[in-house]
Amino acid sequence: SKGVSLSGTLLLPDDEGRFPCVVLAGGTLSQTRDGGLTDPQGRVLKRDAIKRLAEKLATGGYASLRWDKRGRGQTPAGPRPPEIDDDVADVIAAIQFARKHERIGHVIVVGESAGAYFACLASKQGYPADAYIFLGALCSDYEAMYAYNYGRLKEYADKSAENLRWVEQ
Repeated sequence: SKGVSLSGTLLLPDDEGRFPCVVLAGGTLSQTRDGGLTDPQGRVLKRDAIKRLAEKLATGGYASLRWDKRGRGQTPAGPRPPEIDDDVADVIAAIQFARKHERIGHVIVVGESAGAYFACLASKQGYPADAYIFLGALCSDYEAMYAYNYGRLKEYADKSAENLRWVEQ
């Protein structure tokens, strides 16, 4: 997708035939196809909610498609740091892949957090899904999200040296 080959997982139910496919578009904190964060120092807790969701979907007769974000997991970083347009291009690539696959019927996008925003932008560019489900959807641009999340954190840290130590840890 835009010069980067995404590494991901297409999980199909065990039965024969065609299945609806859920494209699992992870958000800001879901950097890997399983829904986890990458941290070379190992300081973050393991998260695998997207993988578990994909496995449950398969038992219910749904295929799913999920991928590692650029520069995370097994997807290469690409020629420059990723931007919003790259995340949108990756959702578009996933939708297109699913639409062309012989074992996939309808395409449903589940957008988690910022993944919902990327899915909306993909649709706006002419690559719609047949249905959407948004989980904790980002309802603004990135600047507003960062101001809300990190602005509050900065205000807390500025209140005292103890608060700053907590934030740094």
